[in-house]
Amino acid sequence: MVLWFRMFIHYMGQYLIIKFMDAPVISLKFGWTKIYVEYAVWRVEHEMMVISAGPLCNTGMFFFFALVCYLSQRWVYCFPVIFCKIIAWHGLLTVMDFAFIVVVDTAH
Repeated sequence: MVLWFRMFIHYMGQYLIIKFMDAPVISLKFGWTKIYVEYAVWRVEHEMMVISAGPLCNTGMFFFFALVCYLSQRWVYCFPVIFCKIIAWHGLLTVMDFAFIVVVDTAH
């Protein structure tokens, strides 16, 4: 589940940057191993922004989760262990995001 959540955040980050650039999104399809985002971008700078948006959104989400965990343990003195493990797994998968994307993109 954490693996799919990482993938969802990756592609939704790309989708949001595409919408921010006002590029037309042709289709958005959810699959088991990949989320298909078809769009039209005419400049290399835009494509580079789309490619970097996925890992950056995963990193940002990991930092947000880590901050919530830290603040909860500091001020409330309680944070469920299972959520700490989920955050740790999300962090590990975020570090390995490039490898996962290469494997998925070469397989399809």
